[in-house]
Amino acid sequence: MGRNPTSALENIYFQCRKKAAKDDARLNSREGAAELLNISSSTLADYELGITKQIPVESILAMAALYKAPFLITRFCSCECPLGTACKVDLPTCQPSIQTVVLQIAAHIKPDAIGQVRDDLIVIASDGRVNDWERDRLTDIVHSLETIARGAVSLRLINAAG
Repeated sequence: MGRNPTSALENIYFQCRKKAAKDDARLNSREGAAELLNISSSTLADYELGITKQIPVESILAMAALYKAPFLITRFCSCECPLGTACKVDLPTCQPSIQTVVLQIAAHIKPDAIGQVRDDLIVIASDGRVNDWERDRLTDIVHSLETIARGAVSLRLINAAG
């Protein structure tokens, strides 16, 4: 078998380990990475080959820290964690670029729009009910706020990755 089995090439854990190996040669091999993660190399192989379907949270946290890839945590929470998937948590699932994140946030934070959102939320909440117009506007507001919140998480990930 070659050094990079085909089934592992597209696996996010494999990709993050290989990228981190540029800064830490011990991560070039599964054996070296597994030792640092305090797991067996066969367990790491199972993660990287997609054999293990439910990777333990402790392993996700350890890989995120060791590989300097904090988005592995948000990816797990959004895509793999039963609670996150049930709640439809929408978090970054890859390492975002700061340019993309800032532009996405800026598109939703317009000075004149902020005041309008505040005013609309007050009108929507004032009578304790949500009518059809208010429901449509509330959906738009929630979408914008979710985009801003996701951008804030992405900025935190960028900052944590160094």
